[in-house]
Parts: sequence; C-alpha cells; structure tokens
Amino acid sequence: MTKKTSPDEQPFVYDKAKYHYGADDFPSSFPATQAYVHTGVFVGWLADMDFLDDSTPHIADSIAQFKRRELTGPQLYARLGECLIDYMITSTGNRFARDYFDFSKGMFLKDYRELLVKDLGSDYAVKDTWENYELIKRRFDERFSVWTQSISA
Repeated sequence: MTKKTSPDEQPFVYDKAKYHYGADDFPSSFPATQAYVHTGVFVGWLADMDFLDDSTPHIADSIAQFKRRELTGPQLYARLGECLIDYMITSTGNRFARDYFDFSKGMFLKDYRELLVKDLGSDYAVKDTWENYELIKRRFDERFSVWTQSISA
C-alpha cells in the first residue's frame, strides 16, 4: 500500500470509468461497461504482477478471482469502484504507472491503440476478452522490463 507523506496530500487518480462513459466521445450505443476495458486490462496486469494492494479482504478475493481467470480485468476494475487511484497500488506499481499509464505522456494509449483498437474506430470498441488481455499483457511486460532496466541503470 502506498502511504501518503502528509495528511494533506491528495490521492493521485489515474482514471475513473465515469470520465469516459460520461464523455462526449463515448458512443451512445455502447454499454457503460465498455468504458472499463482500457483501464481494466491494466488493472488486470497490476493484479498479475502483485502490484495491487490486497489488504482489504474484498479486494484480495477479487484479485484471487482474477488470477484464477474467474473475473476479467475490467470486471476487477468495476469491483475497485470503477477507479484506479495511487493508494490501491504498490510503490513499484505506482512508479511504473506514473510513467507508462499517463494518458498524455506515457506509452499506454499508443500500445492499446496499436494492439487492440486498430481499425475498430473507437478506444471503447475493444472487447473484454482473455485473448485481448494476453495480447496487451505481453506488451505491458515488455514495457515494464525496459522501464526496470532504465531505473536501475
């Protein structure tokens, strides 16, 4: 669990599903759960890497269900309250996420669009499947490996 350095420090919010399903560019024909997919695959990867804080029994149970492939990453994200916030992530996970998952400067959206969105026409059109997760997971693993080497150099 990430501890705050002072009681006045505000949590860092990586993403909330409501930022997307309430947005002008969210297709009205899509269910709101399509707003979970892009962050959900990253949440799943965080769970696989043991980078999610599992000190709350409900969360620990949900992480275990994900690892047994009984829940997808987007379903796990929904159980996290449809949000990803720094205190939910370990120190190492946060350091990587701050570099990689930053929508404006990180590589996450580029990778997501290159591997999963392709010609679908919308970031929100990607299906919540294990095949899609495994495809993007390999890229996350590659990016994490390069990042780990860069911080230890």
